[in-house]
Amino acid sequence: MFTRKFFISWLFSSIIMFSAFFLWHGVLLNDFSHSPYPKDIFLTVSSLVYLIIGFALNSVYDSRLLEKFPKKPRLKGVVVGAVCGIFIYFMSVVIGVSFNGQMTFMNVVVNITWQMAEQALGGLAIGIVHIFAFRRNPFIG
Repeated sequence: MFTRKFFISWLFSSIIMFSAFFLWHGVLLNDFSHSPYPKDIFLTVSSLVYLIIGFALNSVYDSRLLEKFPKKPRLKGVVVGAVCGIFIYFMSVVIGVSFNGQMTFMNVVVNITWQMAEQALGGLAIGIVHIFAFRRNPFIG
């Protein structure tokens, strides 16, 4: 399980998801200003969380449960990422991690959609690494 392919796709997907998180929350929404924690500590902990999420995505992507999934690594990555994004959103709600104190229906829809998109990007990154780094002809499949 812990092969070179696993480690490369783990790091790449973690970097992609953390970058998307930073652009969305830090640049577009400016949510970091609402965090009660010092920015450097918050970003350090966030990077560790995204390493854990990347590890989880890669573990699910490489699991035996998905061996019968069609041999389309990008699609598999997006589906795995989106499904994991739903579960990650639910966990964050239960733990109480949120930049917005209001839980309106619209906030829930936007937040769950964003979480699914963010993890789908991470899953897509895994699929891309599997295609371009470890296939003889990356343009087939």
